[in-house]
Amino acid sequence: MKKLITLSLTFLLCILASRVQAQCPAISSICIKSCATPEGLNEFFIFTTGTSAINVNNIDIDWATTNIAFAGFVQNTTTATKVTNANVAIDNANGCGNLIEPTGTIPANAKVIVFTSYDVDFSVLSFGALGEDMYVLFTNNSNSTGHFANNGSGTRSMTLSIGGALNCSQTVTYDRSQVSTANGASVSFNSAGIPGYFVNNCIIPSTPAIGPGLTLTSASANVTTCINTAIPTINFTATNATNVVATGLPAGVTGTWNGGSNNFTVSGTPTVAGIYNYKVRAAGACGADSILGTITVNPGVTATRNITICQGQSYAFYGATYTTSVTGITHTVVNPAGCDSIITLNLTVNPYLTGDRIVSICPNGSYWFNGIEYSSAVSGIMDTVPNATGCDSVITLYLTVSPYNYADRFEVICEGDSFVFNGTTYTHSVTGITDTINNPAGCDSIITFTLDVLPAPQQILMADTLIVCQYDTVALTAQVLPFSNDYTYNWSPVAGLNNSTHLNVWFIADQSIDYRLTVQRPTNGIPCTLSKRTRIIVNPGNFLQTAFTDTGICPGSDVAIKLSGAQTYDWSGLQDAIAVNSRKDSVVFHPQTSNDYTIVGTSDKGCKDTVQINIEVYPNAVLSMPDSVSIYPETPYLLEPHTNASYFEWFPHAGISSVNTSTPTFYPEVNTRYFVKAVTDRGCMVEDSIDILVKPTSLGMPNAFNPNYESFKIVRNGSAKLNAFRVYNRWGQLVFETQDIHTGWDGTFKGTPQPVGVYIYQVDASGPDGQRLKQSGNVTLLR
Repeated sequence: MKKLITLSLTFLLCILASRVQAQCPAISSICIKSCATPEGLNEFFIFTTGTSAINVNNIDIDWATTNIAFAGFVQNTTTATKVTNANVAIDNANGCGNLIEPTGTIPANAKVIVFTSYDVDFSVLSFGALGEDMYVLFTNNSNSTGHFANNGSGTRSMTLSIGGALNCSQTVTYDRSQVSTANGASVSFNSAGIPGYFVNNCIIPSTPAIGPGLTLTSASANVTTCINTAIPTINFTATNATNVVATGLPAGVTGTWNGGSNNFTVSGTPTVAGIYNYKVRAAGACGADSILGTITVNPGVTATRNITICQGQSYAFYGATYTTSVTGITHTVVNPAGCDSIITLNLTVNPYLTGDRIVSICPNGSYWFNGIEYSSAVSGIMDTVPNATGCDSVITLYLTVSPYNYADRFEVICEGDSFVFNGTTYTHSVTGITDTINNPAGCDSIITFTLDVLPAPQQILMADTLIVCQYDTVALTAQVLPFSNDYTYNWSPVAGLNNSTHLNVWFIADQSIDYRLTVQRPTNGIPCTLSKRTRIIVNPGNFLQTAFTDTGICPGSDVAIKLSGAQTYDWSGLQDAIAVNSRKDSVVFHPQTSNDYTIVGTSDKGCKDTVQINIEVYPNAVLSMPDSVSIYPETPYLLEPHTNASYFEWFPHAGISSVNTSTPTFYPEVNTRYFVKAVTDRGCMVEDSIDILVKPTSLGMPNAFNPNYESFKIVRNGSAKLNAFRVYNRWGQLVFETQDIHTGWDGTFKGTPQPVGVYIYQVDASGPDGQRLKQSGNVTLLR
């Protein structure tokens, strides 16, 4: 039993030891002989993080020399630039890995390279086609002395420690005599820490990138075909590729990648002729490979043969003869490139043409037709000639002789206008002026010219410009020379005018405008006109501005009115004014009654504007109620004052039914003065108060009663509880008794009316505060 326990514990310790070992970082190599100088700034070593992430701040290093202390790590713009340049070189070498500066934490199972300085010279080092990501650390070191002992005798050790939760370390040892003297001399360590010696030739030890390979499996990457004819399939094989694409293919041809079989094919039917230089490119995790090829697409020739023949002729087209017009007849032949060519025939058959030649000549003239001269009218003379299409045409001549023409020309102009005839300008009436011209037939025509000059208005006397005020009534007056009753008048535009067809008109000025008067004098239906424009400049008439407090006020209030916009101000009355400045544009009123005020303002242009202001003095607030009221306990008082107010506010709030009503009910327990603010609908306010005096409860008894009209009962002032109410006759006999304070004696005893006389009563009651209320006395019964 003890042996079993021992074995189990040993097995568990072995498991824990192996698990701790797997979690600790492991040094894989050290570059002892740097590739650049000074050596202390250009050495490095590589380690892996293990199964746990590590914090950069938890790393400590004991270098393989005793005179240099670990100074921590640094990241700055210098290190960032070195990492960026190194990654560019890796990409140019078709590498797919990157150098990464960690931000605090390095992940598990990561490879880390540690340089002995942030000023390491990357120009002499190479990562080649890096195939994995590496994290890079730069020590904050400026010591140029080497961190590792080079060739010599003896051994040297280096320790990498990780603090924090891992709290582990690894020490590796190498033999100096085994280290080469060449630059890049390095030592590697296996999982057991056993060293191996090598020279890296200044290339960082890392996993290289594996690029794709592309192989042509068809006979050739170059093919030739005709347009709209499928090309022979071109096959490729790609290894280590993640994707293969083809570019530069003709329309209708595509590339297909089958990743499962590593095959890539180019196939399809081109639809556009031309020579296409294409490229097949295989891309892998790192790098790419490509093959170039050419696809030649020969065109098919198309041609159209347009033929014209005359009626009765024929045309042969590839074994067929045509005598009538046809279109779209096609025939296919093979061109020298081996592609089909299509020829289309369009045949037009032109008919023979016939036509008439109609000719007119002047007297004494002649016309030649088919070699014969004609000087008199003829018709039906025929001749055969070829037409523009090369076919015969028959022309028939019709010849006429046109006579000379005579015409009269009558023109009318208005006085002051002119008319040009045969190059001469006329401004007055003339008759019998002749001119000879050619008519459309080419023969002479004689025209006799007559000009009639009609009288017209010569001058309009009217102002060129009028300057007026807005809203003024403006008269437009004019005089026309020479005077005539035959004139008609037209003003434009017509908007705003009282009449647009009178000589003198008027309008209400609103805005600047141009009016034009046109005067006509119709004679024989010919309107002779004259017009003139007048410009109306309208100065503003709505310029008077007012600013004032509320013009509805309560008695005793003031109203301040401020005017602006005018040069001077004229008031209709200032009898209620209590303050007026020198320009009369600021006035304060203290009116006693409602009043209307009219202000006339005059602008700097001399225009006037009028404003009317109504100041309304509202009725004063009225509240009439007693100064004081006496009440008894538990006997509320309803106030019904005379008032014109609509809004009320009572104070204090205790002992009152509502603080916002005009008719509150008061029920204070002690004497109280209530204050009230009453406001009318117009905002006028009055303040008042009322005293509510609370008197103690008391009982009153009448000294006589007539049972025919009333009963003998207690008169209560306030609240009270009746203990006993008794009535005795003069012999001391009890004739009535009750404990109901509301019940009285009706003058009977056991239903029998009692005689007239004097009776004795006793009252025993309690007030609301418990005080005893006793009263006794005589009462006379009357009938």
